[in-house]
Amino acid sequence: MRRSQIAVIGLILCFGTAFAGTNSWKVGPGKWEPPGNWSIGAPSLSDAANLITNAGVRTVTIDQTTTNTPATLTISNLVLDAFPPNTTNTLQLVNAGPLVPLHVLNALKIGSTTNGTLAQLIITNSTLVYDGPGLSVDGRLTLDAGLILAPNSDLIVGDTPNGISNGTVVINNGTANFRHILVARTDPSRGSLNIRGGTVTATNLIEIGRVHV
Repeated sequence: MRRSQIAVIGLILCFGTAFAGTNSWKVGPGKWEPPGNWSIGAPSLSDAANLITNAGVRTVTIDQTTTNTPATLTISNLVLDAFPPNTTNTLQLVNAGPLVPLHVLNALKIGSTTNGTLAQLIITNSTLVYDGPGLSVDGRLTLDAGLILAPNSDLIVGDTPNGISNGTVVINNGTANFRHILVARTDPSRGSLNIRGGTVTATNLIEIGRVHV
C-alpha cells in the first residue's frame, strides 16, 4: 500500500464517519474548483480528505477566480504527496488575495522529497488558514508573498523518522504565524527552515533538532 494511501486511511479513521469519503485529484494540471477535476466533485467540508497524490507531474491552481466559489476553499483535510519516482505534485495559491483563504480545519500533510519526487505548496499573494494541530512538511512549503495563519498549530519540518524525506520551508516574503516551529524533531528526520524575508512568528518555541531557540 502506498504511503499516501496509508495517510488517508489514518485521516478517515481519526475523523470518523461524519465525512462522505476521500476526494482525489484525477486529471493533469488544472484549476482547483471545477468538480470534474476531482473523483467525487469539487472540494467541500463533506469530504473526509482531499488528495493530490498522482504519479507524474502536475500543478493544481487556486487563484482569484477560485475565490468566487468560496465553499470549495474550506475543507477538513488535505494531503499532498508524490509517488512513484519522478513525480512532482504542486498546489499553488496565486493572487487569490487575502479575503478568501484556503482554510484547512483538521490535517494538512505535505510530503515527500524522496527518490526524485516532490510534493509542494506554494503561496503567492494568497492566504492559508490552518486550524489543525500540526502542519507536517516532508516536502516543500514556500511562502513568496501573502499570509499563513496557524496560531494554534505546530509547523513540523521534517516529520518522517526514517531520515529519507527532507522537509523544507522557505519564507521569501509575507507573514507566517504558528504556535511552535519544530525542525527535524525526530531522529533521524531531516528538515530545513529558510527565512529570507518577511515575518515568521512562533508564539511558544522554535525547536531545531533538540535545541530550543
